[in-house]
Parts: sequence; C-alpha cells; structure tokens
Amino acid sequence: MRRDPKARGKIEPVEDSTADTGGYISSIGALERAMSLDSVVLALIQDVIKLECVSDGARKRLLAIVEKHSRTE
Repeated sequence: MRRDPKARGKIEPVEDSTADTGGYISSIGALERAMSLDSVVLALIQDVIKLECVSDGARKRLLAIVEKHSRTE
C-alpha cells in the first residue's frame, strides 16, 4: 500500500508487476523503515512468515527485517 500525500490518510493499493510480493511491497517497506519494532510486532511477523500464502519474495524481506532487528538489540 502506498500513501498518496494528497489523500490525507487514505491508503491506495499499489500494483507492482515486477515484485514477487503480491502488491504488499510498500507495507513491507514501511516495516523496514521502522525505527523500532515491538516484540508483539516481531512475533506477528514471525507468524506471518510461516503462512503458506506468503510469497517467497515477501518472506525473504520479512526475514531480513527480523534478522536486522535482532542484530540491533
């Protein structure tokens, strides 16, 4: 999802035919840019990674977020 600055809080879906993330590339990107992740959010990300419906590209990016956060703590 990508936020349009003119939309004032509305979130519009983004189609990215080159990504293997099913249109969720911006949501994962927002997680990557987060300064700190709460342990509840980390647990949720780890649960999402285990789901069969998550694409390989999204799974790799989420794993990278968890690994990066683990190194910074």
